[in-house]
Amino acid sequence: MLRALLNAVTESILLVDPEGTVLTLNETAAERFGKTVEEMIGARMQYMGEHLLPSQTRVSRESKIREVVRTRQAVRFEDMRAGRHLDTSMYPVVDETGDVRRIAIFSKDVMESRRLQEELQASQEKYRAVVENAGEAIAIVDDQGVFLFMNGTAARALGGAPSDFTGKTMWELFPKEIADRQAEAVRKVVRTGSAYGSIAQSCVAGQRRWYGTTIAPLRDAEGRVTAGLLVARDVHDLMTAQKDLEAYREKMRRTEHLASLGTLSATFAHELTQPLTVIRLSVQNAIKAIEEGSPSATVLNDLADGVAEIAHVTAIIERFRGFARNTSDRQVGPVDLNEAARRVIRLLDEDARAAGITLIAEGIEDLPPIRANERDMDQVFFALTQNAIHAAQGLDKRRLRIVGEHCRGEVELRFDDDCGGIPPSHMARVFEPFFTTKQAAGGTGLGLCIVQRIVTQAGGHIRVDSRFGKGTTFIVTLPVEQ
Repeated sequence: MLRALLNAVTESILLVDPEGTVLTLNETAAERFGKTVEEMIGARMQYMGEHLLPSQTRVSRESKIREVVRTRQAVRFEDMRAGRHLDTSMYPVVDETGDVRRIAIFSKDVMESRRLQEELQASQEKYRAVVENAGEAIAIVDDQGVFLFMNGTAARALGGAPSDFTGKTMWELFPKEIADRQAEAVRKVVRTGSAYGSIAQSCVAGQRRWYGTTIAPLRDAEGRVTAGLLVARDVHDLMTAQKDLEAYREKMRRTEHLASLGTLSATFAHELTQPLTVIRLSVQNAIKAIEEGSPSATVLNDLADGVAEIAHVTAIIERFRGFARNTSDRQVGPVDLNEAARRVIRLLDEDARAAGITLIAEGIEDLPPIRANERDMDQVFFALTQNAIHAAQGLDKRRLRIVGEHCRGEVELRFDDDCGGIPPSHMARVFEPFFTTKQAAGGTGLGLCIVQRIVTQAGGHIRVDSRFGKGTTFIVTLPVEQ
C-alpha cells in the first residue's frame, strides 16, 4: 500500500542515509535518474545519473545532506538537472537519541510553473508599462472613495508621484462637490456591477478642466465587485473646440436668418410697390376731384380703389409674415410639400413673370409628407426657385419645372430650368458659403449653402446637374415621414 502511494506521487521521493546511500525511492525518482527502482536502491545517489547532474550540482547536494545531518534542520533549495528546474526539500529523520539516521528527500519539477511564473511576470510588466505610460489617468478606487492604485499620468496631473496619493481619499484630493459626485459614481458601480461613463468638469491641482470618465467594476476571485477601475481622459481642448464650433454655428444661423430676411425684404418691397403706387394715385385723383368740384361718385370710386389696394397690401404683409417667421424654433414635424410649393410659387410668381420665366409644378400634390421643419422646407423651395428666376433675367420664355416623385420610401424633388446652366469652373463651388455670381444683384452666396444644410439635417441629400448653355437641375432627395 505504501509503495503504491509513493508511486502515485508526481514528486521524486527518496530516503537516504547520511552517506547518501539510497534506501528506498519511488518510481518518479528512479525515472528522473534514468534508472529502475532496483538499480537505485543501495547506490550512492551522488554518483547516480552523473550525466544528468553537473559536478557543481552534485557537490551542492552532498553539502546539503551534510548540513541536514549537522543542523538536524530541513533545507530547501533549487537547482538544475538535465535542463529542468527542481525544487528540492531535505528533511532529517532522527532516532530516539536525536541523531539523524535518515534523510527524506522530496524533489519537484518546477520548470512549467517557473515558465508560467515568468510569463505572468512578463505580462504584468507589460501591462504595468501600458498603464503607467497611458495618456489617460487610471486609478482603482474602493466604495469608500479611497485610492488603492494610481498611475503616473494621474499622479502627475495632481502634482506628485503615485505613492503620494495611494491610500488617500477623493475628498483629500478634490473639492467636496466633485469628490461627492465621483465617490457616488464608484459606489453605484460597486453596487450594480455595471460600468458608468460621464463627461464633466473636474478641479485638478486648482484648475477646472473637462474630463471624460469611465468607471468599470473590479471583481475578486469570488466574482464580487470590490472597487471601481477609473479611467479619465482630459477632453478640455475638445470641449472648448466644440463650444467654439457651436458658437460659430449659431453665428452662421444668425447670418443665414439675416440673409433670408434680406432676400425676403427685397421681394417684400417689390410686391408692395405696385399696390402702394395705386393707393397714391387713387388718393391723388380723389383730392384733385374734390378740388375741382367733380361729382362725388368719382371721388368715391378713387377712394374705393385705394381701399382695395390697402387690402391687397394687408394680404401681402400677412403672406410674408407667415413666410418670414423666425426659423430659430425649428420645430420638426410632418411637412406637406405641396403646400410649401404653392406658398413659394404664389410668393414669387410676379417676380417670375417679370423675369420671363414660367413656374410649373408637377406631381407635387401626390407626394407623401416628409419629416422636417416647415419653414426650412419653404426656404428650400424659395432659394431654388429664386435661383432659377435670377438665372432667367435677360432671357426670353424660360421655365422652371418643379417635379415630385415618390419611390422606395423617399421623395425626390427636381428643380429643372432651361436658363443657361452653370459654367463648369463654378460647379465645384455651387454649395460653398458666400460664393455668388450675383453681387450686383445683391446675392449673398448663402442660399444654396443653406439649402444643403437644411436638406442634410432632414436626412436627405442634394446634388446638381448642369448643362452649360442649356440649363440646370437641382435634385433634392428626402426620406418620407414614417
